[in-house]
Amino acid sequence: MVCWYLCPYELVPFRDGVARRCAMARHIPSVPNADGADWQEQETLGNAALVRVDAPASVQAAITKDPDCVLVPDTGAVSGALEALIELLGFSAAEVRAAGGAPERIRELLLSAKSAVSVNPATNEVRIGARQPIRKSS
Repeated sequence: MVCWYLCPYELVPFRDGVARRCAMARHIPSVPNADGADWQEQETLGNAALVRVDAPASVQAAITKDPDCVLVPDTGAVSGALEALIELLGFSAAEVRAAGGAPERIRELLLSAKSAVSVNPATNEVRIGARQPIRKSS
């Protein structure tokens, strides 16, 4: 079963410092795994990722209980709350309105840009820079 989620990045201890990872790793820490679950992330604006998860219903149910991992519906209309979250990430209200609440167009919007992100190793502060288009491979 394939579902899409909007998830934040988080800082986690790594060797002598910290590493930035997608919150989806809380639920599916390694691939392959016993559940046969798999996921791919694409960074978007606002220190977040659009994540495609292919996993059994039991794993999907656990993910949807995590308030940090917001389900992007595959059919029907996208909720106003999700549209508001997308605006908070850095997309304009006009861009969100242009997507018209259609899940496919919302995913395309999320995949259209990312932020330049850096972590200050001295303070573990995440700095989000200017918006950058995501270059599509030809």
